[in-house]
Amino acid sequence: MNAVALIAALAAAALVMHRSAVAGGAVMTADQVRALAQKTIDAAGFDLSPAMLVRIAYIESAFNPAALRVEAKINDASAGLMQVLQGTAHWMWEIGY
Repeated sequence: MNAVALIAALAAAALVMHRSAVAGGAVMTADQVRALAQKTIDAAGFDLSPAMLVRIAYIESAFNPAALRVEAKINDASAGLMQVLQGTAHWMWEIGY
């Protein structure tokens, strides 16, 4: 998988995982995040490692789907398990992800 495809797949997986995780409402366990990552990978056909998504979610949000961080330097905010920038999420929505 080339770098562009990997980044696109990671961003798309992050968005799908975020929608599913926020519905649950509470901080998740590593096992819950791993199950959600695997479900997302299987449903969308992404060529990604669930372990990599779990590690990113831990680093970015400590498994808190409601995590929010203001990115003042770029006038944006990142949200969710994977801390996807809202601008990136909006762009991905516009192109159909």
